[in-house]
Amino acid sequence: MPGGSRDRGYEDPMRTPLSFIVVVAALAVAFGSLAACSLPDLKDFAGAKGESTGGVAIQVTLAANLDSEVLAKIATIKLSAIPGSGSTLFKEVPGSALVAGKPVAETFGGLAAGTWTMKAAAIGAANKVLATDSKAVAVTPGATVSVSLTLAIPVDGVDVPQTVSFPKPATVSVEVAVKPAPAFTFKSVIVPGAHPRITTSTSGYLWVATQIPAAAHRIATDLSTVSASYDLPHLPSALAGDLAGNLYYSAIGGIFKLKPSSLGIATVSTTVSNSLTTDGSGNFYYSEDQFSNGKVVKLGQDGQPAGQFPPAEKPSSLVVNTGGIWAIVGSGPNVKVARWNFDGSAGPQVAIPCEPNCFRIPFMLASAPAGHVWVAMDNGKYAKISPAGQIVLTFDGMLNPSSMAGDGQGTLWMAGPYTIARFSPGGSKLAETATPVTAIGGVQLAIAEGGEVFMLAMVQSGNYLARIVPAI
Repeated sequence: MPGGSRDRGYEDPMRTPLSFIVVVAALAVAFGSLAACSLPDLKDFAGAKGESTGGVAIQVTLAANLDSEVLAKIATIKLSAIPGSGSTLFKEVPGSALVAGKPVAETFGGLAAGTWTMKAAAIGAANKVLATDSKAVAVTPGATVSVSLTLAIPVDGVDVPQTVSFPKPATVSVEVAVKPAPAFTFKSVIVPGAHPRITTSTSGYLWVATQIPAAAHRIATDLSTVSASYDLPHLPSALAGDLAGNLYYSAIGGIFKLKPSSLGIATVSTTVSNSLTTDGSGNFYYSEDQFSNGKVVKLGQDGQPAGQFPPAEKPSSLVVNTGGIWAIVGSGPNVKVARWNFDGSAGPQVAIPCEPNCFRIPFMLASAPAGHVWVAMDNGKYAKISPAGQIVLTFDGMLNPSSMAGDGQGTLWMAGPYTIARFSPGGSKLAETATPVTAIGGVQLAIAEGGEVFMLAMVQSGNYLARIVPAI
């Protein structure tokens, strides 16, 4: 043709395909059950029942771009998600909802990780199946999978679609973007004051103490009530609670004991200590941090000395468990993890080995099962040490956490100003999430006697105290 030519492609006026997009986005909630339905002409659908709740939820958004002649043929679109085992889930979109430019939102609930078969079927009058297609997808938390399904809808009365070229796309794109459910949920209250500290107490309670004003609050672990509040004559720093419900705290001038039963505050020692702890028998431990003759002191329930331990340089980060009394000792590059036996004898002192030119110094301990301890070092490295002084595990974790705690399931919790993470007994990361509030300073962790995990952070409105419930 003079003046040039245009290739518009082949367009069969007698056949117009169905063209739509199915976008699947992960939701962090559990949805209700889905109604069952069946497709008489498809044995994979016939008589199936779909009902599920909980698990990973998938929201399906259907956006149609259809020719009016095709719309007139479609009575409904059937969508299904078929697991490797268990019940098939179904949703149905009426043909009247398939309007160009108007997305229709549907939801599949209860999809667990695994291989699912995604199906789409266009149904015409009298339940006649016009076209179907299906593909298997691997539903894995955190992964994104793209699957193409083709539905060619004949409009000239021919039941079997013919292969022809169209200027419009003739596919259904199914994008599965499955994200993990929330790593943790938080139940919270605001505790008044500023510059808080937290520790556990007798079963069912914990303590939160503040420096401004100097006060201590005894709080039920279900966070339903502040059972009592006490003014303190000192600014508390380190805390420890015992199973009798008493609170030990360190301040300028010494170590003190608050006894709610008598509303009295007694001086335990004139030593200032940054590390206090108790054991399951009601004994109290604190460290004296002097360089040359630092030591760990044990007091019985009567407040009298109940054990002597060999001196050590600057003991800190005390932990008491079935393995003995643990602390970080030493200074500079000579910092070690030390253990003492309950009879007063010295156990092993463990240096953390490192390759040349590394700077690996332990600075925080937490109790682990079977008398072991977790060790945090200042380069994001972590270790687990046995009572025999053996390093049984090393792994990478959070860089310089502000707090660390081991729970009764053997997992390790870490918290920084912006992140909370949970690690398995083998050192693999189970979950991580951003802190639910913007903390002023670090986030503190505490494990209650019942195994509940708590976080405490100072915020603009006071002190955010929350119970952390892992989703996995």
